[in-house]
Amino acid sequence: MIFFSHLADFTPVYTTEFMTFASMQPEFEKLNRKLLGLSIDSTYSHIAWLRTIKEKIEFKDMKGVDVTFPVISALTMEEDKRLLVAMQFSDQHKVATPANRQPGEDVIVPPPGSCGVVKERVETPAADTTVLDWFIVLKKFPK
Repeated sequence: MIFFSHLADFTPVYTTEFMTFASMQPEFEKLNRKLLGLSIDSTYSHIAWLRTIKEKIEFKDMKGVDVTFPVISALTMEEDKRLLVAMQFSDQHKVATPANRQPGEDVIVPPPGSCGVVKERVETPAADTTVLDWFIVLKKFPK
């Protein structure tokens, strides 16, 4: 998956980028990669913008470009911020964050790298952890 974002529909730079990505989509598919775009605009705006690209815009050697990869909306950008905070937290503390985790909630201990660690993890879990199974261990993390 190649995930990319743009700020708003109907902007000149992002229009040329979407046209370029759409034109290159077969090349990405040959490399076993799908494209996914993200914007803060609504689905209705996406439809109008992508239709305009296909029907009216000609840039360099691209004309009639049909953007067929998904473009998702993030109207409130709340999820974008949560993901950024989660990624920075995970990187800083060498843990993973479960879906929809909020600050102060449990984190996930990275998966074990050996059978010995698996056995130890299950048989003698750390005091601040909850073992759901050998591959998913939750850990308390202070705020």
